[in-house]
Amino acid sequence: MRMTKTRQKSTIRDQRYTMFKNKLISLISIITICPLASIDCIANAVVQSKKSYSNAMSSKGTLERESATLEVMKLHVDSFLAQGGPAGHPLITFLDDSTSLKGAELSRSDWDVIVTTMRLLGEVRAEFALVILLEYLRTSDNLSGIYNAARAIGQIGGDEAYHILVGVLKGQHKSRNSDRKKAAIVGLGFCRDKNATSLLLEELGRLDNDELARIYAAGALGMLDCGKGYMTALNGLKSGNSTILTSSMASLGLIGNASALPELKEFVRPRVSYVLRRRANFCIFMIESSQLSDDEKVDFLVNGLNQSPGSTDLVQWGTGELKRMNTPYSLKSLHELSCLPQDGALKFLAFMAGVKLRALVQ
Repeated sequence: MRMTKTRQKSTIRDQRYTMFKNKLISLISIITICPLASIDCIANAVVQSKKSYSNAMSSKGTLERESATLEVMKLHVDSFLAQGGPAGHPLITFLDDSTSLKGAELSRSDWDVIVTTMRLLGEVRAEFALVILLEYLRTSDNLSGIYNAARAIGQIGGDEAYHILVGVLKGQHKSRNSDRKKAAIVGLGFCRDKNATSLLLEELGRLDNDELARIYAAGALGMLDCGKGYMTALNGLKSGNSTILTSSMASLGLIGNASALPELKEFVRPRVSYVLRRRANFCIFMIESSQLSDDEKVDFLVNGLNQSPGSTDLVQWGTGELKRMNTPYSLKSLHELSCLPQDGALKFLAFMAGVKLRALVQ
């Protein structure tokens, strides 16, 4: 009897999940907010088969999958923002309903939609979604779900978000190197609450933390304008582990200490892999921008964005910096970027600049 009830509950849950997923796919088929969005491309981002994802393992396939995910965001951003408090938006319903499912029950395309929604929630600082995001951070068995939930909570910011991340961090002290703890460290950086400085310094100095946790703490401190993690991040450049190496570069970029430039420039030599060269160039750009006055920084960012409009990391970070600076000149520049031609190589840059502007006035 007990087993039967459990199976019935599982069946009902699966039916609800399928219903909401189909509702989302149906919505994708009829909304025409953005005339540039390809309906076939967007639908494929939600319902791609395992075979499609196997093919997407090539570099070309990866770019196509990333583009499809961005199209999902492009399609929904206007309706999402227009609703003001979009707690009932189909994307939120989909996200909320999927928290009851194990990672194995969600396809790669499901995760694309989930992560895209989390990023959008962070951009618009949707406080109503903190409960859903916390559920992911506490219970998800998917690393992307864990880290993106923590990042979105941090971007939403405010006292409630801060205390959520602190609670997760303190609750993970017995499992010192858990990904939930590391994600909470990253999230506290995005929260940009100076009260987190002492907690992050403690994590930076904990000898029982693994190297990656300390490197994440160094980067989070950099986001709070504290450079005390500089040597920890710099030493990570000596690692043979690619995750530690790229994370160290990112933390150095966030810290913004120009002393790291000679070390980072060693990674842009032709003999270095493309992935490391690209990450090093991006972090060098971050550091160089941090050495400039406000107006000079705006010009530098805009020039870099126009030169590399297809660089996902640079575009998301650069438009975010213009938004965060929140000066008349930075906002004017962000507006001008949003008015670029919405086609070809510039469409992603124009779209992200527009998202940042619209999120700023919510």
